[in-house]
Amino acid sequence: MVDFTLANARSSRYGHAAHHLQNCEQLSQRIADWGEIPSHDAYLAAIRQDNARKSGFWKRMQDVGMGSVRLRRPIPLASIAALMGRVAWSTFQNGAAG
Repeated sequence: MVDFTLANARSSRYGHAAHHLQNCEQLSQRIADWGEIPSHDAYLAAIRQDNARKSGFWKRMQDVGMGSVRLRRPIPLASIAALMGRVAWSTFQNGAAG
């Protein structure tokens, strides 16, 4: 969802994307073994590099307390996808999908 939002410049969804990333950040701290998949922080760094000019998105990231990218331990992409899927399903179940 985050990638789709940014790739398609869905500015009305930037706040939702920032909250999804915040949830993934919190959940990522619970995972002990990430294997060979890049870290959540690497994912955030790639987002920052690829979307540096989307100031509206970075404002939303600051609003949720994620305005800076800090490096931590590696996180597998499959785990990120699984976390994003759970966040999306939870959002959908709670009637906030759109």
